[in-house]
Amino acid sequence: RVTIDDVRAIGELPLVKSISPEFMREFPIVYGNRQSSHLIRGVASSYGVMRSETPQPGGRFLEEDDVRLHRRVAFIGSEVPRKLFGAAPPVGETIRIAGQPFEVVGVMEEKVQLSNYNRPDKYCIFIPWTTMGGLSDTRYVGTFVWQAVSPSLEAKAQKQVREFLANRYRYNPGDERAINMFGSEKTNEITNGIVGGLQIVLTFIGVLTLAIGGVGIMNI
Repeated sequence: RVTIDDVRAIGELPLVKSISPEFMREFPIVYGNRQSSHLIRGVASSYGVMRSETPQPGGRFLEEDDVRLHRRVAFIGSEVPRKLFGAAPPVGETIRIAGQPFEVVGVMEEKVQLSNYNRPDKYCIFIPWTTMGGLSDTRYVGTFVWQAVSPSLEAKAQKQVREFLANRYRYNPGDERAINMFGSEKTNEITNGIVGGLQIVLTFIGVLTLAIGGVGIMNI
């Protein structure tokens, strides 16, 4: 069971550029007389760059001081304002998460998200992971997001992270079931499979269309 100390130590490894713990839990969100339910993600400031959480003009993502000072600030997904704010600008407004006030500091730009875990980012609300401790248990880290120093070194970096945790908790580093990692390598495998399947389908449709057209011309 990974802890915050483990995550910090992984961040010090030579091949790891950035890392962020991530705590997730569903909470009721209230603004004025409106209420909805969203997945809250407690993360570090580095999470925004790693996951391409680009703020709309006039707002920002979470900063290091927000995490260090346990600030009650929130960065909200692009679909959240439609349920809570309507046409009103969200930045600077106060929402209540599980009854606690949080200031909205930014709204996410619309982005194309081919994959997600638990829920697309546009439906989520992001707060400092240190502040998440006041809402939920943060003793153990269920998910952490990290980035290698270079895409070309991702495989080596992943091996380094696995070996570090294996040595720390005394298990076989070759046991990939001990900790599940999903990176760009697996994403590319899935994407290539989808693209390959689409090419086969489109080729079949093209050949079938030409065949039907040829038969039609022969009949004429």
